[in-house]
Amino acid sequence: MQLTQLYRKIQGRVNKAAILPYLLTLPVSIVLFLLLIYPLFYLFYLGLGQSNFPYVGLHQVRVFVTSPVFWRSSKISFVYLLGSVWGTVIFGFLIAFLLNGITKGRSIFYIIFIIPLAIAPIVTAKSWSMVLNPLYGILNHILGYVGIPPQEWITSIQLALFSLIMVTIWRWTPLVVLILYAGLQTLPKEPIEAAAIDGAGRWQILRQITIPLLKPVLNITILLQFIICFKEFDIVYGLTKGGPAECTETLVIRTFLEGYRYMNLRHAAVIGIILLIVALFVTNIGHKILICQQER
Repeated sequence: MQLTQLYRKIQGRVNKAAILPYLLTLPVSIVLFLLLIYPLFYLFYLGLGQSNFPYVGLHQVRVFVTSPVFWRSSKISFVYLLGSVWGTVIFGFLIAFLLNGITKGRSIFYIIFIIPLAIAPIVTAKSWSMVLNPLYGILNHILGYVGIPPQEWITSIQLALFSLIMVTIWRWTPLVVLILYAGLQTLPKEPIEAAAIDGAGRWQILRQITIPLLKPVLNITILLQFIICFKEFDIVYGLTKGGPAECTETLVIRTFLEGYRYMNLRHAAVIGIILLIVALFVTNIGHKILICQQER
């Protein structure tokens, strides 16, 4: 009875319509604070806070970002990101464009394209490590039929990064295909039909009509692929673990190694802050580009 009276008293003094949204979002807010906000503040504390080391704050960031290790990982990340993003977008667009011209058997292609996305990334990495194995890998076995000698795909300094990019393209091209195919299906037919009647070839229609109309979807796809490849960990670690000779050690892998193998949490926090700033900067640029396209 006392609890009931207390509830009625509170109910009479508080406007339920005003407080109800806050009460409903309170559990989610607590979970987000514990899982996202607090770790984010702790990340900045580790990277910029006081420590027993002879450097603190921004000086610690300056010391680490001027080291050869950081710039080597940054260069590897840039090459990996450039090859993976543009590889997935180019191959995905070509496949989506060809698929858009198919009228029968589309469901079969849908199933084929969904298979790589349905496989766990670490399973993808381990499966490709067997395919690319220099001793018993099936890829070298196939290349042997055309006279190409066996290649050390994931154990060679020259080929390891290329192999990572190739596997990443295989992994994420189906997602690009599905997005761009959906975009091609929504394009208006009238400009394309009018250009065909005027005698424009297929290449002219693609270059002057299809791609300009599809540009908003392409920009979203590129931004999405940048985010995916920028934080890619499972495929890189599962396939090469950053080797051989650290030639595939991206910034994400370096963060993991600094934090969990070398137990240098402050250096790992510094890389995490840099990755967060870069991701926010690129995302903001992509958002402004999309807004400008919508206003035109």
